[in-house]
Amino acid sequence: MESPPTPASRPRRMSLDVLRIIAIVGVVAIHTFSFVVTNPDQTGTAQRAVAIVLDLGFIWAVPVFVMISGALILRPATFARGIPAFYRSRAVRLVPALVFWNLVYLLVVRWVILGTAPSRTSLVEMFVDGRFYTQLYFLWIILGLYVVAPVLAAFLQAGSARRAYITAAVALAWVLAVFTLPVTVEALFGVERPIAVSFLLLWLPYVGYFLAGYALSLDDLPAWARWTALGVALATGALTIWQYATRGSAPLLDAVSPVGYYFPVVALLSLSVFVFMVGWFDRVHFGRRTSRVIVMLSNASFGVFLVHLVIVAVLIRLIPGWTDGSSLARTAVVFALVLVVSYAISIGASRIPYLRAVF
Repeated sequence: MESPPTPASRPRRMSLDVLRIIAIVGVVAIHTFSFVVTNPDQTGTAQRAVAIVLDLGFIWAVPVFVMISGALILRPATFARGIPAFYRSRAVRLVPALVFWNLVYLLVVRWVILGTAPSRTSLVEMFVDGRFYTQLYFLWIILGLYVVAPVLAAFLQAGSARRAYITAAVALAWVLAVFTLPVTVEALFGVERPIAVSFLLLWLPYVGYFLAGYALSLDDLPAWARWTALGVALATGALTIWQYATRGSAPLLDAVSPVGYYFPVVALLSLSVFVFMVGWFDRVHFGRRTSRVIVMLSNASFGVFLVHLVIVAVLIRLIPGWTDGSSLARTAVVFALVLVVSYAISIGASRIPYLRAVF
């Protein structure tokens, strides 16, 4: 009988905390510098080139967030108190945030701050798609993965690390094939076969990343694997940035791997970033004070993810015109403001009873 895999025993894996902080910085960068990227007047300019690097250069952030969750959630210790206790703890952590932030973005951000009133049809579409606002779909992804986590964990714990690697590889390859096929068929043959995913199934395309995060966290990979991962990350990152910047110039690449979380190049980029960064920061010794700061920022990253687009909406009203993407420097200032204010709010809210339940 195979012996079950055992992740490296340590009080807290600081590499995952550091990676979570870098990823949330990337999410905020995507949601601010995208205004420069999408400005048609910036086409061909140096400002747009830099903005694309700062935007598409972090496209791995969401898959890596899911991989971090897999590395933490699928461990045996997570289910030590039983599956009901696991579900209770996760529901207390996620459900209040899910309800609260959907209401905040629908009622406060859309109607009050931005002054937009969605039609009844739009509201139904937002509900079914799990997207009352830009980033809130992620809560449904995590909720769905939590639902299936006990089953996945039980299967993984009954085998060796090899089982975890094979399961993650098969799941990720299958998901990539499922979502790439309709794009390829339409691009090459003009036959439309779109896949519609409701909020109940938003987790499904990410289950491969979830499993991969766990599998890749089991062993300390050798130096050659870490440096290979860095090379692959740089190559696929550069390819993704070039592909987006020159859209339409590589139709075959667009057909077999468009820029997106569900497609091969971005998947390879995300896996490589995870392997290199976790392997690198596992070998960094952080002092006690530095560790406290890292843990604080890491714990606050979920709140930053939830609140940062509220700050973006407020700045749209307070700084008229910055969303036209005409100034990279002004957008960089907004990025810094959003990041700092979001962290300040998240850290502050975490110290207030009841309010911390939704951060």
